[in-house]
Amino acid sequence: MRDIHEKFEFAHTSEIERMFGNLRTFIRRMYHHATPEKMPDYVREFCFRFSLPELFENPHEYLQKSLTLVPID
Repeated sequence: MRDIHEKFEFAHTSEIERMFGNLRTFIRRMYHHATPEKMPDYVREFCFRFSLPELFENPHEYLQKSLTLVPID
């Protein structure tokens, strides 16, 4: 009979739980709560901030990298 918890069956569970824990902490610290309407915006900001951490080292670096002219066709 198959063991209920086979080896490596839940290998990625802790990583997923850690990511959701980080998201929950981010929302609580930045916005204190989330409504269903705003959740997509919060998740996008979370993904952006954690995929480009070097962008948020200090305010000067952030402004220098984010306030650039966008070419218009």
